[in-house]
Amino acid sequence: MDIKTTFLNGDLEEEIYMEQPKGFTQEGEYFVCKLHKSLYELKQSPRAWNQKLNVFLKNIEFVRSDADFNVHIAQVGDVKFFIVVYVDDLILVCNNKDKLW
Repeated sequence: MDIKTTFLNGDLEEEIYMEQPKGFTQEGEYFVCKLHKSLYELKQSPRAWNQKLNVFLKNIEFVRSDADFNVHIAQVGDVKFFIVVYVDDLILVCNNKDKLW
């Protein structure tokens, strides 16, 4: 699964300001925008997204692997689920022989 708006969903931990985008300025006036969410091209965006995803997965009973922090594991009965995270892609794998996603 490719999450299209990944970096737009991260919460920022610090105050970040940016220049107003072109087309939103008036001649002779200069304003800045305070960001409430992360944006693409911010160096904080990947970390903010990853933290938000980790909290979500933890809330739905997934545990982060000690061997690889990009792998999250959950067990429901005798079935294990694995979510592998790569930047903005998620892969869900199930170890049940009858089901493979």
